[in-house]
Amino acid sequence: MDFLHNNAGITTDDLWLDTTSDDTWDRVMSINVMGPWLLLREALGPMRTGGGGAVVNTTSVGAASVVPGRGAYCVSKAALAMLTRVAAYENGSHNVRVNAIAPGTVDTPMTATLPHGASTSSGPPPTGRRGRPSEVAAAAVWLCSDEASYVNGATITVDGGWTTAIAARAAAAAS
Repeated sequence: MDFLHNNAGITTDDLWLDTTSDDTWDRVMSINVMGPWLLLREALGPMRTGGGGAVVNTTSVGAASVVPGRGAYCVSKAALAMLTRVAAYENGSHNVRVNAIAPGTVDTPMTATLPHGASTSSGPPPTGRRGRPSEVAAAAVWLCSDEASYVNGATITVDGGWTTAIAARAAAAAS
């Protein structure tokens, strides 16, 4: 086994933490954290004995930024980001690299209910558009390639500058 890309994920529809049911919380955590962990666990043995490999986990900008009404999603993606770092540390000496990509809003069925051009209620990224699946896939392919052989434990943000725009808006509001 040469590489694994954990790219499954679900979110919730405008559920604040106090209105998220146990079943919804468990479902989001199961798909967004448990699923990638189970696949990672199964891949590590063959990668270690086969001379190495690369794992890419798809987290989200929601792992490091609050997305209103998506608390379970944000927490699950933050957990996946930490799983990435722990696995990178534990497996680097076995020539197994574990990294993550953190997309912003990508034009997929999961984001279809957002207003056109918006990443979240915080507004669109500087590019003024949603990402394309191919743009996120290109980052994952690069992380699995030999060109990224010295990248381990990193998260590559693929968000059209959305997180930069959030920081700039916050700084402007504070001044």
